[in-house]
Amino acid sequence: MSTVGCLILHGFTSCADSVNRVPSRLIPHNIPYRMPYLRGHGTLPEDLQGVTWHDWYADANAAFRDLRREVDKVILIGLSMGGLVANHLAAAHRDEVLGVVSVAAAMRFHYKHADRARYVAPMLGMWGDENRDMGAGWYDKETGRQHGNYRRFPAPAFVSLWRYAKVVEQQLPRITAPILIIHSHQDRTIPTAAAEAIYRQVGSVDKQLIWFDKSGHEMLRDGESPAVLDAVEHFVLHHRAQYQSSTNKE
Repeated sequence: MSTVGCLILHGFTSCADSVNRVPSRLIPHNIPYRMPYLRGHGTLPEDLQGVTWHDWYADANAAFRDLRREVDKVILIGLSMGGLVANHLAAAHRDEVLGVVSVAAAMRFHYKHADRARYVAPMLGMWGDENRDMGAGWYDKETGRQHGNYRRFPAPAFVSLWRYAKVVEQQLPRITAPILIIHSHQDRTIPTAAAEAIYRQVGSVDKQLIWFDKSGHEMLRDGESPAVLDAVEHFVLHHRAQYQSSTNKE
């Protein structure tokens, strides 16, 4: 039987906690997956110094290639920055990608000075506050306070993320795989315009945009996470079944 696997990609400053509920929806169905840490993550905020989007893409692409040694087709699942990388991979590997789940992808930013950050980032060093309330922006604030995301990050790393959004946006028309776009109206990090831009510009004929209203940016862990994960699981199983059915007829 033809095999399908999933590549799961976390966001900027994220830890594995941000996406580690996804495998629980794949393992019961015997779906292989990879969930790599992208460069500069999973250690200390200072390790993002000198890291750019080229590094994040390279790490994700390496995991993609590793997974492809085990499966015939890949479904990409990305949160925030991981959503950008997922879309980029879908454009680059069209014949190998079966579908894309783009969760709160960082195509736009609520930060009103994001487009000016590139001019001042070299002078700013680290951004953020170790004492800030990590529950802010979460619907489930207690879960947010227990989250392991970095509280600080190097300003140039954010500038690279901002630039990456521009790069990936240019690639959206090249994406042909079915895509599920998930976003929250309450996201205080990425505006709704990001999801709308992806839906509008993506080249996929099979595309769906699902909105949620009781989640912050970390949609795979916040208040509506069971429903968000249900949507992800349904997309994966539906397209895996379609693919296996089509290949069995050949």
